[in-house]
Amino acid sequence: MGNNSTFGAMFKKVKETLFNLFAKGQAAELARGSALLLVAKVFGAASGYVMAFMLTKKGSAASVGVYELALTSIILLNVFARFGLDGTIVRFIGVFSGKNQQGSVKWLYKNAMYFSAGFSIFLGLGIYLLAPWLAHVFDDPQMVEPFKVAGITVPFFTLMNMNGETTRGFKQMVAYSFLQAGTVIFIAAIILYFWSNPQAVGLSGVQAFLIASVLLFIVSQLIVWRKLRQLPPAVTPDVTFKKVLYIAWPMFLSSSIFMVMSWTDTLMIGYFLDTADVGIYRIAFRISTVITFTQFAINGIAAPMIANHYHSGDSEGLKKLVHKIGLFNFLFSVPIFLIIVVAPSFLLGLFGAEYIAGKEILLLLAIGQVTFALSGPVMYILTMTKHEKTALHIMYITAAINIVGNAVLIPIIGLQGAAMATSATTILWNVLAIIAVNKYLGIISVPFIHKHLEKK
Repeated sequence: MGNNSTFGAMFKKVKETLFNLFAKGQAAELARGSALLLVAKVFGAASGYVMAFMLTKKGSAASVGVYELALTSIILLNVFARFGLDGTIVRFIGVFSGKNQQGSVKWLYKNAMYFSAGFSIFLGLGIYLLAPWLAHVFDDPQMVEPFKVAGITVPFFTLMNMNGETTRGFKQMVAYSFLQAGTVIFIAAIILYFWSNPQAVGLSGVQAFLIASVLLFIVSQLIVWRKLRQLPPAVTPDVTFKKVLYIAWPMFLSSSIFMVMSWTDTLMIGYFLDTADVGIYRIAFRISTVITFTQFAINGIAAPMIANHYHSGDSEGLKKLVHKIGLFNFLFSVPIFLIIVVAPSFLLGLFGAEYIAGKEILLLLAIGQVTFALSGPVMYILTMTKHEKTALHIMYITAAINIVGNAVLIPIIGLQGAAMATSATTILWNVLAIIAVNKYLGIISVPFIHKHLEKK
């Protein structure tokens, strides 16, 4: 009887907590926005899994590897081409709106898009021309055409992402949830379902991604233009675009180093091993990232909130926001982590028997991902509170360790080495960022721990 009573009390407490999270003020806004982005994230991930499944069924693990290597080049060059201006747009839309200078948003958007368009075309042309050399580096002649298609894709995918971040700055969360890489993959998966070259399935996947990127870029442009027409005429603010680039520079370095670190394992596996190994590793990695779905969804809605609290001097509001984010992350990430721990072979086997070999890889990666989720949006907190340089230094250190770790361990122990290096550095940069956030802002972002360690 006592156990039933205790269980009933615990259930009631959990229900009340969830009700409060979704029904009160800022928490409700955070919950609703995060729920929307979480749906988009799950949808995008599901699309990625469907794409991988179709590539496997129409081809093999090698087909997945070809697609993933080309996708890696698109993702990396897209980050470089945005130059940190995507995050800067989010930040300045909040600043201009707070000063009632909405006309300056048009000026910022125009200059940022021109810059990224030119840079992305330059980078895309570069990878297109260097495709034969890159294929030689990866010792895989079949990668020439996928790299060329990737080069053509870069400008469209980059500008679609820039438009997506602009909608986030305007707090158009429905549009922002739609303008995600996952939507591109979903459209590409549909295209691949109806059309593919049996002799080059991996290339067909990359070509489908190009078509989807062009379509979504057009849609994103129409959405942003419609919003901009509602604003006052463009006005040049006191800040120059050179100053904007100066502010964007640390964000660019931080995000680009983060992306390099995130994809170093994939690139080095492609270099030291073969495309089939890339396919097995990427399937394991995709499954592990389900743990951080909520983290990325919450970051999408929380970033403008973090900036607003900090720049308005509301330190207590910022602290409460971070604690709420920590609770959300715990409630959603830990159960998913436990499912992966209990059934790794089953999850991998859904894609084919050849992927079950990635069981240990999946478990190693899951440890890093759950650490990432429970650490909270520490990098967002640092970059949105004028501590971009600290975030950058952390990424410098861990990126170097990650590159060395992958370069040393992959030739020795293969895919497990890549997973070990990636997971270890993920844990390291999150721990360092947690320490930095506590040092500069007096906030401990890890759920529950803050109640005991944070200064009142």
